[in-house]
Amino acid sequence: MNNYRYLAVLALFLPSMAEAASVIKPIVACKDEADSRKILDFLGKNDKAGLDKFTAPKLAKGD
Repeated sequence: MNNYRYLAVLALFLPSMAEAASVIKPIVACKDEADSRKILDFLGKNDKAGLDKFTAPKLAKGD
């Protein structure tokens, strides 16, 4: 019977432990799938100048 009590207490603590987690490195993603594909094209071509020119206005607008 005590094992079930321990499981119940553990189940109550698990959600709070998950909420306390923090993100070490944020993930940046595009709102539009076409933008993601365009960025992958720039990365595939190793075109840093084109990537910077394309992403600067998108980052400024929050896209």
